[in-house]
Amino acid sequence: MPVVGIIYSDSLNPYVNLAREVALFEGRAEVSKAAMADHYLLLYRNRPSVVIGRHQNPWRECDLAAMEDDGVSLVRRISGGGAVYHDEGNCNWCFVSRKQAYDRDHNFAVVLQALKNLGIDGERSGRNDIIVDDRKVSGSAFKVGRDWALHHGTMLVDADLQRLLQYLTASDRNISSMGVESVRSRVLNLRKLCSGLGVETWMEAMRTACQQVFGEVQEVAVDFSQLNTADASILNDWEWQFGKTPDFVHTVEQNG
Repeated sequence: MPVVGIIYSDSLNPYVNLAREVALFEGRAEVSKAAMADHYLLLYRNRPSVVIGRHQNPWRECDLAAMEDDGVSLVRRISGGGAVYHDEGNCNWCFVSRKQAYDRDHNFAVVLQALKNLGIDGERSGRNDIIVDDRKVSGSAFKVGRDWALHHGTMLVDADLQRLLQYLTASDRNISSMGVESVRSRVLNLRKLCSGLGVETWMEAMRTACQQVFGEVQEVAVDFSQLNTADASILNDWEWQFGKTPDFVHTVEQNG
């Protein structure tokens, strides 16, 4: 049976956590030979932040002024897809699999089974979101490399949906971009359906679902200490956050 190594991040820093995803994806994370597996599942939370897709325009996707005023981080990830809001009421999950073992259907099955374990009926949408009661609770994105494949996503457990709406609404829409635009969706927190649900309970539901879908689960300790500073700094660099924006045209309206 396939073994899934589960990794729980001890950081709330979005640059550190996404750097850990990259390290796993690039095969640079230091995992002991006894704990090596074909599949890993990284679970983590971030402080308030907006994470945009690799090919998105931050000026088009976000209210950057409000984010700066409120100390909300902007992060560009290595995968495609749309912009999402993270805070401590949102659980982020990231499957990293050896390329020959990668199966996104199995990954989705884990998330759907975790919902079922909590008595919640979810379904996968055509855009690879997970929907409950016609509202989005989880979005995901993918990246396939030479040796490893990555599938990561969000789960709205008890996130601040008012701030989500605020920061994911750009203040300036006079931008024509070659980049990928997000598709706006109605969203829902799981806690509305399952009273008292917290992120820790959701993580435990994910662990149980992994065992049900894959067959065997083991908690893995990974040494990320040498990666945090350098890798996180790259993700927090202006050139990566803004300089990688696809070509765009900004129209300025003049009065008089």
